[in-house]
Amino acid sequence: MDAKQFAWLYLVEQGMAGRTPSYYGGFEIDDKSKKRCKGVVSDTYYWNAGTDPLREQFFKEIREHGVDWDKTEPPQSETHSQFTDTFHDPTYKEYLEGVLVLNNGIKQPWCGEALEVTNVFDMMAAVSTSEERFIKAFGTRDEVKEVKSNITKTKLRRDTK
Repeated sequence: MDAKQFAWLYLVEQGMAGRTPSYYGGFEIDDKSKKRCKGVVSDTYYWNAGTDPLREQFFKEIREHGVDWDKTEPPQSETHSQFTDTFHDPTYKEYLEGVLVLNNGIKQPWCGEALEVTNVFDMMAAVSTSEERFIKAFGTRDEVKEVKSNITKTKLRRDTK
């Protein structure tokens, strides 16, 4: 697993699927995700249901199609302003943002609070278990190869018709 994949592991484990930072705090559903996953998401807050249906949908797509690591860029650090109150300037908060590209071309936006390393030993412990967590989140390399092979076969079948 390289640095890009480690950054993505952090973002999908800790971040929000299909959401962007809201000026008023928290996250709001990305317009493209809302359109693409119509019926899965609504304007209601995800925590009302106890689970996040958009996150579950994104993980289902990841397991079904696999990630195209060649087309996926590393998550980027972005600073967003946030409302404090009427009489003060906004505060600024750092977020990690990125678009995960799947083997079938689906693009999944992810966003999460930036990682602050406060304890080197905690970070080392996280790295030591990262390969197992990576396989759980994204599948093994053999599973990814199998998914790519199935997508290629499906495209070939469509092209010959």
